[in-house]
Amino acid sequence: MRRFQNPASGVPGGPSRPADAGVTVENRAGMAEGEFGRLAAELATHGSVKRAIDRLVALGLPLAGLDLIAQDEFSHDLLVPYRDGLYLSYDTT
Repeated sequence: MRRFQNPASGVPGGPSRPADAGVTVENRAGMAEGEFGRLAAELATHGSVKRAIDRLVALGLPLAGLDLIAQDEFSHDLLVPYRDGLYLSYDTT
């Protein structure tokens, strides 16, 4: 698994990309390095659910299949169809 993270986040795991504090992007689908690097750079700017949805709309991703799953009163998972059967999964607190 290849991770891109904000170096200020203090989370070990791999190479860094500029990002908001606490944003970590993991390549759990085994995407090619170049494609994942571009996607990780974009996703690392999604520091809030609102910012993520605004950017996903701007990128033209279909939000009709978007699903927000409550884990508890503070945590939610946001699932967004990406392409080729892949989903973007946001873990929010």
